[in-house]
Amino acid sequence: MKTLSTLLILWSIVMTTHLNATEIPVVPYPQSIQLSDGLFAITEQTQIVLGDGSTEAERFLAGEIQRSVNEYLNIQISIAEGDAVMSDGDIYFGLTGVSSFAADKAGNRITPEMEVEGYILETAPDGIFITAKSSAGLYYGGMTLLQLIENGPSPGVIPGMIIKDHPQYRYRGISDDISRGQVSTLENFKDIIRRLARYKQNVYMPYLEDMFRFESHPLIGKSRGALTREQVEELDVFARKRHVDIIPIFQTLGHMENMLLLPEYVEYAEFPGAASLNISDERIYDLLQEFFDEIVPAFSSKYFHMAADESWDVGRGASKEIVQELGIAGAHAEHFNRVYTMLKAMGKEVIMYGDIATGLGQAIPGYPEVLEQLPDDIIMVYWDYWVQRSYADKAEIFKNAGQPFMVSPGVWNWHPIFPDNINAPVNIRIMARTGVETGAIGFINSSWGDYGGETLRELNRFGYAYGAEVSWSPAHDSLEKFTRRYIKDLYGTDDARLKAIHALLANIGNSITNLELWKPPFMPPGGTNSWDLTSQFILNFNRIKRDVDILYSLLDEVIEKNIAKRNADYIDYLKFSVRRAELYVNKIESAKFLSQFKSAGVMDEYILKKAISLCENMVAEVEQLQKEFIGLWRRTNIDANLDNLITHYYQRQMSYWLEMKNELREGNYWIEQESPAKFIYHPDATPYVSRGTRKPHAYFRKTFTIDDIDKIEKMMVQTVGDTYLKIYVNGREAGVSYAKRALSLIVQMARTRFWDITEFLVDGENVIAIEARNYLHAGSAGVSWYSEIFYQDGAKRELHSDDTWKAADSVSDNWYALQYDDSAWLNGQIVLERAPLLDRPDFGLNRKSWLIDRVWTATLED
Repeated sequence: MKTLSTLLILWSIVMTTHLNATEIPVVPYPQSIQLSDGLFAITEQTQIVLGDGSTEAERFLAGEIQRSVNEYLNIQISIAEGDAVMSDGDIYFGLTGVSSFAADKAGNRITPEMEVEGYILETAPDGIFITAKSSAGLYYGGMTLLQLIENGPSPGVIPGMIIKDHPQYRYRGISDDISRGQVSTLENFKDIIRRLARYKQNVYMPYLEDMFRFESHPLIGKSRGALTREQVEELDVFARKRHVDIIPIFQTLGHMENMLLLPEYVEYAEFPGAASLNISDERIYDLLQEFFDEIVPAFSSKYFHMAADESWDVGRGASKEIVQELGIAGAHAEHFNRVYTMLKAMGKEVIMYGDIATGLGQAIPGYPEVLEQLPDDIIMVYWDYWVQRSYADKAEIFKNAGQPFMVSPGVWNWHPIFPDNINAPVNIRIMARTGVETGAIGFINSSWGDYGGETLRELNRFGYAYGAEVSWSPAHDSLEKFTRRYIKDLYGTDDARLKAIHALLANIGNSITNLELWKPPFMPPGGTNSWDLTSQFILNFNRIKRDVDILYSLLDEVIEKNIAKRNADYIDYLKFSVRRAELYVNKIESAKFLSQFKSAGVMDEYILKKAISLCENMVAEVEQLQKEFIGLWRRTNIDANLDNLITHYYQRQMSYWLEMKNELREGNYWIEQESPAKFIYHPDATPYVSRGTRKPHAYFRKTFTIDDIDKIEKMMVQTVGDTYLKIYVNGREAGVSYAKRALSLIVQMARTRFWDITEFLVDGENVIAIEARNYLHAGSAGVSWYSEIFYQDGAKRELHSDDTWKAADSVSDNWYALQYDDSAWLNGQIVLERAPLLDRPDFGLNRKSWLIDRVWTATLED
């Protein structure tokens, strides 16, 4: 049998050749590596030695290394303290400011940029030496060592090298949206923090909106999984041990739609249904102070992120006069300064989003002059997710103003069924480079949970890790090299099949959105469905089909052969994503097959059986996918908000196919799924057209006759406002609806309302009267009305909005009364090409219309 020394010599030859040809398996990649001859092998005689002056922070780090060695090598090693106990074969951690051994070992190699978080790691046959000036630096050296131990080609054998390393950015981390859907269990929050620390990221920003439990405002975040102060404090202690700073993002102006949708808080809104606070109302500052009194002390970070992004509603309602007086920039600056002063008085350094200065793409103007009116110590966050050659033009707005700022790209998880890891890495890489070039102090990688956050957050890991890579060292931004190292760290192997799976899923993420997956299958081509088969669609669709087949083959092989050496349960998330892509393919093909019989109106028995079978298969497939989704959700998230997703996506989709199956059995071979209830507007309005004619305030009336009221069981109504409605039936107020398009699924679902108006009906002539308002740029007041009168004998009668409804832009008293003379009113206008598209609701199933916005214009000015 070969001796250990002989084996080490052989490994030395192999590993030196291998590493010189490739690179060390570490994420993020170190700034400087010098490989040398020789190997260090961890044995049962190895001990971890903490140098003189070590603190509890270093003892915690030693415990992390000890656990890793035990788990991956099945070796128990001990921990000792003091320079004097260091001997050959040990792993040494030392702070240069308190340990003479560490100071001698580091010499003059710790440069100024290494002082805060840098380290030196040296491996040689006689030991491993990690030295740093700070505890954070030692910790990051330890994280590099962990990966060398776990990812090397031979367990516990580490080649000789000298690493001199430090981060490019002072602040590196992620923002994590928990306000729109997925809310982690405490253990999952800790897993996220562990992964951040492993990849040397030092900031975790949970995006909260209404997701903090306020004792003084118990309705906010109720039943949504809002974090308690006790939970925050537990996570804070956990994170600080790993040198991660938890900085809350709490909205203080825009994106407060979940909160402002509540009847108890709508009075604080810029207008009913707005996402922004009314900055002309002094009471909002008392409200914000009440929030701050509870949320600010819960987080130990010296920073507080006041958010205040996408405040497009400001000036469109109650604060219009202030904006006219001070201008958009001035009105915003006045509010920002007041919030800043409140937070500074509580001892916090302030961070906020900077889109008020930069604007958003070509659609939303920016107001750089706002920076001249703000304190020069507010840290601005410049976010931009669209792929560009450079972001310097916007970043330089902050640089030229002398304002400290961070850059923030995104992991592109908010719309696709799998994160778009084609566009995201480009956005991340170029934003990181731009930040370095323009003097950004931090890099925050964003994820968002739009419309319920159905794309599971665990799938964000790749984008997060690549963000860690380029924020530590933007020069090392090769996606190919990073992917190889990341796959090795995630799975314990860099097997080509795993890399292929991730690459193919990136294509899926670049091709299919959640909207495309879940939208109604039987809407007309060119509207929302698109078995309106253009050549480009066919090419893309066929590629998706091919990729799904290949992915199944690769995943089955990976599972059967146990290719993943660790984190094998992560494969479940990948396979689930493939199943979602397969559902998309099957939905399109099944709907296309059924559409052939829409005009023919006939099926032979064989075809009918096949059509019914298709519907049954689709129901079964969605049902199985729902079961898997719930299981994966519950691995990492609490149940709050899950029901909304199940109802809005899975249950809805199943109901479409069950409805089609029932129609087939009745001899009807197609469903007219598009709602007959069109959006109607004032005839002079040009809604959704920039600089068009706005009719922001309009009134609508429709009379109808009921001759047999004693035979009516009930009358049900669905309304969709664009954006505010007050509804009258026969002169009596029946209700108010307010909600505008938002990224929150809760708000989006509230845009569509069901009403039972039976009690308002009278025998004979009846009248519906609606006051409608639209506060948005390029918006005009409109409404979609769909109703069904249900008779006791099972018969039904429809009444819906169309161009026979009367419209006016001004009214006199009692305009909503039955006796009011509306003969001078004009007929309403239907806008087909730009208004939101709806499918037919089902009152029996309590299924509201699926609402598809075809145009979304929002800006801070006309």
